Formats: sequence, C-alpha cells, structure tokens
Amino acid sequence: MAAVGLEAAHCRRLPSEIALVLTLSRTGAVLVMAGTLAVLSFGLWLVEQRGYSFTDTWILGAIGLLITASVLGAMGGQRPKEARLLATGLATEDDHPNQQLTDLLRDRTSLLLNYMSAVAIVGILALMALMALMVWKP
Repeated sequence: MAAVGLEAAHCRRLPSEIALVLTLSRTGAVLVMAGTLAVLSFGLWLVEQRGYSFTDTWILGAIGLLITASVLGAMGGQRPKEARLLATGLATEDDHPNQQLTDLLRDRTSLLLNYMSAVAIVGILALMALMALMVWKP
C-alpha cells in the first residue's frame, strides 16, 4: 500500500492530490511496520518452539534481510514524508504544481532505497520458499 501510494503520487500534479495520496500511503507504512514486528515476533517464537538455534545461518539471514528491508524502507520514506508535508502546506496556499514537490517525489536515492527494500523482501520470500522445500521435501 505504501509503495502503491508513492507511485500514485508520481502521477498527480496538484499538491492537494499528492497530499491525499501520500497521507493514505502513510497508513500503508504503519501497516508494514506493524506487520514487520508481528513477523519478527512470531518468527522468533517459532524458532524457539521448533528447537532451532538462533545462530542457524538461514535464521540469521532471514533476520538480517528483514532488518535490512526495514532500514532501507525507513530511509527511502524520508523524501516522501517531506513531500507529503510540503504538499499539505502548498494545498492550503495556492494548490498549483510545484517543482520542489516534484523533485522530492522523483528523488533517485529515495526510489533506489525503496526498490532495494523490496528486493530484500523478495529475498526473504525466496529464503522461506527454500526452507519450505527443505522441510516438506517434495
């Protein structure tokens, strides 16, 4: 939801529209944080319940990827946050397209960090798929 909101904001020109879309994507970011904490908590509980070692390579890899994805996502979300605040202010003033707002939305570093976060999440999913294959041995 957060990524979709950010991409949708790129298609908008008026600050009021951008502020609305980025405010909605903020909800997505909060849900991602809550989900990340739930996955981490449940995953660590499962490790203990199943008798695995917290130092197993695959467990450390999954935790490392989850932390990496979270940090990259948080860092990548700073420019959209600035864009949301600027758009909110501009929407109350004159609500005309603004180059500074466009530049914040198209910040390459922020986009790269968000895409790298997505790649880390895909890595976690791949690791989970490999573990499922190892456990159920089709």
